[in-house]
Amino acid sequence: MEFIETQRALFLGTTRQDSENIAWIAVSGRCREKTRSFLTNYHRWRENSRVMFLPCSDIDVEIHLTRLSGGEGNRADAQLHAQTGPLSQGPGQRMLRSILLEAVKRQATDIHFEPGSQEPCTNGHAMGTDDSGEAGIRVNVHGELQVMRKISPQMCSILVNSLRVLAALEIFSHGAPQDGSFTLKTGLRNVRMRLSVLSTMQGPSASIRILNPGKDFPSPEQLGFSETTLRFFRYSLSSSHGLILFSGPTGCGKTTSMYGLAGEAVKLGRKVISIEEPVEIILPGVEQIEANSLAGLDYPAFLPAALRRKPDVLIIGEIRDRTTAELALDAGLSGHLVLSTIHAPSAETASHRLKSLGIRDRFRLQVLKAVVGQRLIHHQDGTVELEENLHIPPSCSSGAIQPGEELCRAS
Repeated sequence: MEFIETQRALFLGTTRQDSENIAWIAVSGRCREKTRSFLTNYHRWRENSRVMFLPCSDIDVEIHLTRLSGGEGNRADAQLHAQTGPLSQGPGQRMLRSILLEAVKRQATDIHFEPGSQEPCTNGHAMGTDDSGEAGIRVNVHGELQVMRKISPQMCSILVNSLRVLAALEIFSHGAPQDGSFTLKTGLRNVRMRLSVLSTMQGPSASIRILNPGKDFPSPEQLGFSETTLRFFRYSLSSSHGLILFSGPTGCGKTTSMYGLAGEAVKLGRKVISIEEPVEIILPGVEQIEANSLAGLDYPAFLPAALRRKPDVLIIGEIRDRTTAELALDAGLSGHLVLSTIHAPSAETASHRLKSLGIRDRFRLQVLKAVVGQRLIHHQDGTVELEENLHIPPSCSSGAIQPGEELCRAS
């Protein structure tokens, strides 16, 4: 590795095609022909691999190698790299930028790089594939997965490694899950993207969440909530305590709805603080704190400091376990309106989900003000409707609607 770094070349990975091992190496214009010849012979006789060189700019390789050598300013370099265009001189890198831009244009919320059907791999690299083992790139648009394009498994591996670089992740780490983020420059604005990488038996797989697809953030009215639910939202924002949960399947817009309500609180002059892992969308007027469990900076680490700032509204990104649930309920009981999301198929089952996490009924019913269940309904004509289900626990008197009232409506 030391020899490769000093000669301005970067090893990307190994794939197998037509019973042949192929080593992929990115090289800058300053990589000498003598170096290329050495690498070709080394991999041919020592690794039994054929070498494929991917040309890229000098600054691209420089950024890669600075990060790998532990130089300071890694994150800034990666951000500069993303904004100037990802490895713009290589064919795979041009494809990556095209994919990202097309996903933003489609207003997709997620991009999935799927390695396809291959033989098991070693150290995170695909070791074989048949002619039918196509990899694919799919995007999530309004909760529906759409195929964007088909690519070879080898190209999928290269694209995932390029994404690792953009997010300042270690490209030689194959096994442990990796999470990061980067910013894509698209014309006059920047789009923030969150990256998750997994090593599968078929090769590296990546998933991107597009965090700010570009339009002004919608209000609850614009999201299509019913007048009854809007009336409840307005009443809740005048309250100084309690917990409101947003539930539904993945991709149904729980976070969008929660942010929409938080935006209304900001318009009313309320102090709003959020603790999220990670921060998905930048909200003007909201103090947003990003937790990182892997670094020991989880919700319990930030909550006491956040509460000392005396917020009117506290956002806890997602309730995943008993500890987070207890934190949310404690905050809602101590004079703060708490907003959070929970994975549950409906509003009714969200309360049972809290119970399954070990929350006592008395504690839960004392704090929980409402559960807003929602899902997206796709019609054959391409339109999408929001189906909402507002559930008020019998023990809660909202003043806006009757206790125990349930509203199920498609809008």
